Amino acid sequence: MAEIGPAEAIFAAPAHPYTRALLSAIPEPDPVIARQASRIRLGGEPPSPLDPPPGCLFHTRCPKSDGTTCHTVPPHLTEKRPHQRAACHHPEPVPRNGERPGRPPRRFRPAGNPARTGSARRCRS
Repeated sequence: MAEIGPAEAIFAAPAHPYTRALLSAIPEPDPVIARQASRIRLGGEPPSPLDPPPGCLFHTRCPKSDGTTCHTVPPHLTEKRPHQRAACHHPEPVPRNGERPGRPPRRFRPAGNPARTGSARRCRS
């Protein structure tokens, strides 16, 4: 597990570089915002699940990998921000004034939650 915490906090300011890369891949329906957004493209090879590398499992693709600690010491899930834990030796900096790193700020709406999204459809079986 790379990161854990309230969805709003993780979407607003991801602490783990992998979480940040995943969130940058979410399609933006507003074309104006989509043109301003920058997608993070990860280099390197994904680690083998049959023979995982020592240290951080993400170090083979991480832009912040330092070549020493990341390659030898597995990171522990520790609190990087209030109520937000990440397994990373080099977490993302805390954004200033509520800005969202790499993407313009937008309101988070969890899928499938009618109270938050405004949709109240019922499925019949």
